[in-house]
Amino acid sequence: MPDDKDDIRNSILEAAIQRFKQYGFCKTTVEEIAKDIKIRKANIYLYFKSKKDIIIALIDSYYKSKLSSSEEVYHNGTSIKQRFMDLINIRFMAMYEDCLSSPHGYELAQLTSTTMKDEYHEVTDPYHEKMDHLLVQLIEEGNREGLFEVDDPRRVGEHIATSFKIIYPQNMVWECPDEVRKYIETIVDLTYNGMLKRKD
Repeated sequence: MPDDKDDIRNSILEAAIQRFKQYGFCKTTVEEIAKDIKIRKANIYLYFKSKKDIIIALIDSYYKSKLSSSEEVYHNGTSIKQRFMDLINIRFMAMYEDCLSSPHGYELAQLTSTTMKDEYHEVTDPYHEKMDHLLVQLIEEGNREGLFEVDDPRRVGEHIATSFKIIYPQNMVWECPDEVRKYIETIVDLTYNGMLKRKD
């Protein structure tokens, strides 16, 4: 049994995500999560008001990790095209693959667009805005280097993010990762080539 308060909270989250992935959100009980880390059920409520609060905390942690990875990619010094592709992959492809890797990943994704829609957006919208801003900054960098010729980088960045929302797990229309990856690569190429500065 963990002792430190942060350790206990993290242990609860780790046990919960394993349960949710294996058995689903609806079939997992707080008592089972407590049993997995050898604490009393009542102790969990010292950290989380409900099972819903646990999954919201997991979503926050997940997006925090995605944002951190995106910021690392933006600053890693590779080509603009490579960073553009990597930012899209982190934002969309990796999320899709994470969802498919779990027997109940789709159920968890659907919760975010139904019973927890408002809570989901409250947590994730700030992360989405920051990740959108990284795309905008990359387009602006391309403009400065004479690679792109984009009049309104912010609007284009928003359109790019919107075009990929079809493959958010909760909007899932494919079950084949290769199909999704091909879609992403095609859209990235079309978008990237469309932003390139035309030679006179």
